[in-house]
Amino acid sequence: MSGGNYRTWWAKRWPRTLEPLGLSYPDNRIVRARTLLRGGALDDLIVEPGELTAWVDLPGRTFGVTVRVAVLDEPQWTLAEQALAGRVSCLADLLDDRLPEDVDRLLDPVGLALFPRDGELTTECPCPSKSPVCVHVIAVQHGFAARFDDDPFLLPLLRGRERRALLAGVRSAMSASEFPAPAPPLGVAVASLPPDGFYAVEGARETLAAWGR
Repeated sequence: MSGGNYRTWWAKRWPRTLEPLGLSYPDNRIVRARTLLRGGALDDLIVEPGELTAWVDLPGRTFGVTVRVAVLDEPQWTLAEQALAGRVSCLADLLDDRLPEDVDRLLDPVGLALFPRDGELTTECPCPSKSPVCVHVIAVQHGFAARFDDDPFLLPLLRGRERRALLAGVRSAMSASEFPAPAPPLGVAVASLPPDGFYAVEGARETLAAWGR
């Protein structure tokens, strides 16, 4: 896995998710992390809802690193899919395996974001460093970015929605907005009332009286 030569805007943005935890620029840890990646030190990178894990192999020692990200629940994903469905080009981008560049701006009105916000990402590494942004965590983040470069649906997966479900949800939300459910009829259908219940309907007597005039 390469260490930073990413093609897509989403892969280039991903390592910046460590900034709220203390990553700054320039930072020698980034150079060291990229060196680890180029040397093949990252093994078994696994992406699952809520976390990504990997092993970072060093001479004489291996560290298991975990990066946790808050998962969106079902009501939140429904809101997110409705927000994305509000712009037709979003579905076209997703079907073409692209993340819309303004994805988080589209989600902001419903209080959500695809890229983790402050407090939504935490890290864990057993190395002696007391920083949540140790060189091993940075290496894992850049390793994820390299895979993310080729598969933008890894981020929705990390947030709790796999590709098929996300596309189906956006399509469903688009269909619902194009063909809304019919409004309930005003009043009560006469044929649906029993004979002894007709006059119990508010306004029934007045309506009959008006017809007879």
